[in-house]
Amino acid sequence: MNRRGAGVVFVAIAAFLLGIRYLTAVMLLPGNNGWSWDYYHEILAKSGGTLLTLSILSLVVGIIYLVLADFKKLFQVKENWNEEQEKIRDWDESLHSPSSKDDKPS
Repeated sequence: MNRRGAGVVFVAIAAFLLGIRYLTAVMLLPGNNGWSWDYYHEILAKSGGTLLTLSILSLVVGIIYLVLADFKKLFQVKENWNEEQEKIRDWDESLHSPSSKDDKPS
């Protein structure tokens, strides 16, 4: 698996963990007391500290992998660009240099 694929997997894991955190808080709400916004945030704060930390860590690792994959490709593009420029420069010099056929009469 390349770095871009690994980065996408880590970002997907972060999204999954973040979603599980909110689903856990909803499942812990009691059904008979009704739904309260303040009570939901209290349960969310008590139940999801580890999931939040792991999701943030996974997101950071995924972004780092994605950035590294693009930097590697950026350097490869720059290297290819330099090679093409060198070919063009050689071709241009060959057009302007006198050849052995120029000296011979037709």
